Amino acid sequence: MKKLLLLSLGFVIYLSGCGGNIDSITLGDSESIYMQIDEQRTLPVTIHKKNEDEPIEEVQWNWESEDESVAEVDAYGNIIAKSVGSTTVKVALEGTSFKEQVTIHVLPKHELSLTNSQLEFEKSEKIDVVLTPSVKEYTPKITWSSSNMSIVDITQDGVLTAKGVGTATIKASTDTEIQLSTTITVVPSYTFSESELDVTHHSSHTLSIVSNPNQEESPSVVWTSSNPDVATVDSLGIIQALSVGTAEITAKLKEVDKEVKSTVTVSPLLVTDVNINAGDGTVTRGSKSTLTYSLIPNKATNQEVQWTTSNPAVLKVDANGNIEALKVGSSTVTAVAENGTVTGSVVIQVKEPKATPTPTSQNKSTNKTSNHSSQLTVIHNSGSLSLQEGSTRYSFSPRIFYSYQPSGYTVMITGTSTDVDNRLGSLKMINNATFRAVFSENGKRQTLTGLTNSESYLSPSVEVFGKHPKVDVYIMFKGKEFHFTTTVQ
Repeated sequence: MKKLLLLSLGFVIYLSGCGGNIDSITLGDSESIYMQIDEQRTLPVTIHKKNEDEPIEEVQWNWESEDESVAEVDAYGNIIAKSVGSTTVKVALEGTSFKEQVTIHVLPKHELSLTNSQLEFEKSEKIDVVLTPSVKEYTPKITWSSSNMSIVDITQDGVLTAKGVGTATIKASTDTEIQLSTTITVVPSYTFSESELDVTHHSSHTLSIVSNPNQEESPSVVWTSSNPDVATVDSLGIIQALSVGTAEITAKLKEVDKEVKSTVTVSPLLVTDVNINAGDGTVTRGSKSTLTYSLIPNKATNQEVQWTTSNPAVLKVDANGNIEALKVGSSTVTAVAENGTVTGSVVIQVKEPKATPTPTSQNKSTNKTSNHSSQLTVIHNSGSLSLQEGSTRYSFSPRIFYSYQPSGYTVMITGTSTDVDNRLGSLKMINNATFRAVFSENGKRQTLTGLTNSESYLSPSVEVFGKHPKVDVYIMFKGKEFHFTTTVQ
């Protein structure tokens, strides 16, 4: 029986003399071999002995490549593929006639085009075999397979589809004996319940993260807003719409290293109605006063109104709602909000003032005392307002401050009255006086109306006001208007 000796080195031993115990040799297991550029491979030489019991002496193999620009071979049969093409690699046993050869076909480098080893559930992606360099004459036939089709399905066109959460190995086999593989991990997909969200100013909304397939445990989330002046978001995904504009809300899912985004558009909270407070709707000729108004909803984005009068010859009105009765008659005063789309109107009658009888010498003193006791006098009007009528003192103290959550200005005017001549007189609250607070800074104005001893809220945009704008307060009390100036605390 002949004994086979498989060698991969450059030296073999054979019996007594050159080739005395060698029957034949073979090189590799095929007449042609496919290799990729930069691939290294050692060709095995198989020796067929004549007599398996005889010892062999040491001899040397001689290796050569016909085209070393395609593939090189060293003295030990190690082949290095250099460039695309074909060459013949030969081996000869020195001192004998034993020779063998094999054809080496060097192909472009084969790589899978998939760069991301993660695939979201129910998503599909195309995978290809990329050749470097590309060769027009060479187009391999590829057979695709998946180790677990219930996790990742693949067509023979290379289209991957995630079927279930888990891992699967994808293999590509070419007709040129090239084998490529990669492991794909299928993860759940995460999305927002709304990828785009439209909300109104001053409203709130909760964004929910949806997983597919449904996961029992939710990943931890870090929430951020690209524009917190427009919309903020807390750790529970609750959005607060602070001003008109757009913001992108991002939820970063820590455990799965994924970000989910939603675009939030904040629209103005529009005025639906305007109510004008004109008392009993009558004024006397020659008098001046200020009309106040309230908007519905009271937190409407645009708090400004434009004033008009139907009969300016009878009643004149300016941009701040200050009216002046010019002559007897009637006029309709209109407050226009939201660029003319919403209005509120009131009819005001201008009457002649009542004639005051000339007092006789007998009752002059009495009338003088009576007029003095009913006259409303300003005692103080800097930062706050103090009035006195007879022995009654009226005080109006402002508290105006900036709030950060939600951002805006809160206004409260406390109105009280007391009898200054009676030390035991109790302090009484004035709840029915109306006020108008006009914020102004850098040529911008915004007006807030309300009642004394009640809290009102104004939310201007940050661009309009700083944190300490000037505030002009107008108090409408007992048919007259009184003014003082203050600042935000």
